[in-house]
Amino acid sequence: GAGSALPVGRGVEVELDEVVAVFKLYPCTIPFLNLLATLIHTPKRIPLRERVSDPPSVNTIPDALGAPYRTPGIGPFVAFVVDNVFARIPSREYLRPSDRWRMNDLCLCFIERSLASFDLESLVTGVEELQPTKEYVVQLAIHPGFEMMRRMLTSSPLQASILTYLVEGLDGFDKGLAQEEPFYRTTIIRVLRIIYRVLEVQDIFLDVFLPLLSELNEPALTGEVPPVSYFVRFDQALSFTPDYVPALAAYICYPSYPELMLLSVKILSILATSPSLPQLSLLIDRSSESIRILEGYLQALDSHVTEDVETAETVAEQETGAGAADPDGPSDSLTQAIRLAILDLLMQNTSPARPFPNIAHFLLFGGASADTQIQDPHALGARRSCVHSILDLLNFGVPGAKGKEKRDPALGQPLFLTLPAFAERCYHVIYQLCQHSRTSESTMRYLRTREDFFARHLAAIPFKVPSTDQQPFIEVLYSDGVRLSTTVATMASFLKLRSWILDLVALDLHVLTTRAHHKSVSELLELMFGNEEDYLEDAGESWEVAVF
Repeated sequence: GAGSALPVGRGVEVELDEVVAVFKLYPCTIPFLNLLATLIHTPKRIPLRERVSDPPSVNTIPDALGAPYRTPGIGPFVAFVVDNVFARIPSREYLRPSDRWRMNDLCLCFIERSLASFDLESLVTGVEELQPTKEYVVQLAIHPGFEMMRRMLTSSPLQASILTYLVEGLDGFDKGLAQEEPFYRTTIIRVLRIIYRVLEVQDIFLDVFLPLLSELNEPALTGEVPPVSYFVRFDQALSFTPDYVPALAAYICYPSYPELMLLSVKILSILATSPSLPQLSLLIDRSSESIRILEGYLQALDSHVTEDVETAETVAEQETGAGAADPDGPSDSLTQAIRLAILDLLMQNTSPARPFPNIAHFLLFGGASADTQIQDPHALGARRSCVHSILDLLNFGVPGAKGKEKRDPALGQPLFLTLPAFAERCYHVIYQLCQHSRTSESTMRYLRTREDFFARHLAAIPFKVPSTDQQPFIEVLYSDGVRLSTTVATMASFLKLRSWILDLVALDLHVLTTRAHHKSVSELLELMFGNEEDYLEDAGESWEVAVF
């Protein structure tokens, strides 16, 4: 990388190696690391109001730093942090054990912020006709993020350290070290932030930025540029040892540390589409972590939070990931964001184009074998899994079919009224399970015979959109004169989820007609074109009157 092989001013190095380390105290090293980390600005650490009104530059490194005496940039400081401090942390002695984790945290903070402020996305989000200028490419080349990506995508000591922390971090959380030592917690969170950021931008780095740098052919400004074949994608590096991916997935098991859980799910979503991990679900299923991973996902989906979906996603985007402020404790917004990320993972991998079984089927059904299908959770030897959690969420507040289930007078409102944006994703997952050739038959049979799902939800879904007092609002006027205040997001989600219900009913009608189940077909048709109140249990007033 640019300037990475040149020595830093020997003063700091000498003090660390020959003076401070001897006394096992680091009163100068820690503040110096903090200074370096603070100098790297990231978009997420700039207040939203400032970003909107007067977008400041996140590039706080002078372009000509070190010139003309060496290659411009802060390469020597990168080498100091990564090679002289971070790589040697395990071999040094500490009078105060917390100093080790404080130094770990600050080194990783510097690495994380370097990657977060390395704006590779700008190379692919601009106008297609406009090629980046030579000056801009050089600016990216001397950015510390370039050197971090170079090290993370090769078999470097930095990559090895990150992967070691990834696996060994689980043991520390299980033993309670994160509660005793706050910097241990932030160390491991930063490890996952770094991994997620590298996976996010590695394709742009390898397929767009490196060719631009090669075309530039300015070694005096950028240093030697290795060919693309010199690098290994990080998802491929994760496939080299069977411990890495299960360890990543197992961070879903720590509800006290929601950012760990969220990053774990997001990383798994990226790995699910990686050609380097075609057997991802089997790799996790056969690991010693498989049971607790399943339980972690189930517990996360079962979390009872009513936070608005749009708010939760905004908070998660701003407060988590590389370059965000230091990790905070649990919140309803992050808990909701975790559930949404899980549903996104399931939606992405249950589509008809995806192979079976994959990671979504492992999480939904509790196994990754070719004959895996939805089970009755009350059957002998069966256990509750994510698909049961989704069905419980959707069935909550939905009255039973006539003659089959008495409606509880105190039944709460269904999810499609309280959180339509969340419910829409749940229905989407169920629809795709019913549509996929390998999961359709068993899923539809379970929904029809055990849940009476299609008829219940068709009968329960109202015509009118849920009302809300959120801002900014819109007013919907119906033909019967009813006016309802709602939001664009609520209305869009409600219309989508209602379409999923109708699509599900259409699928069921097709199956029933093919099999000549005329009675069941008549019941569904009566619901669609008859009086829905005849089908629902009498609860003193009609369902729609009770809602509106």
